[in-house]
Amino acid sequence: MQKKPTVPDKDNLTTGQVAAYFAVTPDTVRKWVYSGKLTTETTPGGHHRVSRESFQALVNSRRRRLRQATPRNDFQFCWEYHSHSETIHQECFDCIVYRSQARRCFELAKLPALAGHSLLFCANTCEDCDYYNLMCAGRRDLLVVTNRQDLIVALRIQSSEHRFSVRFADREYLCSRMVDLYRPDYILVDESFHEDRGKRLIEDLRKDPRIQGAKIIFVGNAEDMPDQCRKELSAWMSGPVSIDGVAEIIDKLEKNTVP
Repeated sequence: MQKKPTVPDKDNLTTGQVAAYFAVTPDTVRKWVYSGKLTTETTPGGHHRVSRESFQALVNSRRRRLRQATPRNDFQFCWEYHSHSETIHQECFDCIVYRSQARRCFELAKLPALAGHSLLFCANTCEDCDYYNLMCAGRRDLLVVTNRQDLIVALRIQSSEHRFSVRFADREYLCSRMVDLYRPDYILVDESFHEDRGKRLIEDLRKDPRIQGAKIIFVGNAEDMPDQCRKELSAWMSGPVSIDGVAEIIDKLEKNTVP
């Protein structure tokens, strides 16, 4: 993937610099100028110079279009959200968030400056950040691992009434695929994956570096599990499973009130 060049710290940019930033041809930038998308001044030599204000306005416009085109249920890393098309800002490659592939950039922002958080797109507070409010604030990403089709249908219907983004997996391979694409905060493992398969799955999920910090909730009688496997669980529940019940468990986990 081609790295995006750094924007020069100048009040006026050349059309070549703008083209390099957006990974387009200079001819495209000239079309933006002629169509009014960019405001320029002309030098005595007849060259266009794009003002910083006009350049930033175009950047913001493209970001808004990207956000509007992004389904709310599909997760994006912060460097993806702030990129244009498939290119990533060059500065992102040196940031601890990108290098660690961290899902929660706002948590790493609390680290000391020497840790390497670039704070490229940070507002004054996370609550002022468009990315945080779209992807993180109040959002709960849940992966349900079950063989029970009746449970899948019920939870899919109920989830529309909560701020849950839910995915389902009925086998280990699909579970790993969903983890890779989806990076869930919470994983509900149904007792249909009990016995040896369920134990191995829970152990694998807990060791998976892609979802460090994810909470695993087991549906069934966890007392039948070996002590070591039970220690991998954040919580467990029995009886009929509903989104309301899952939401209650998650609320307790977030408030650290789970027994």
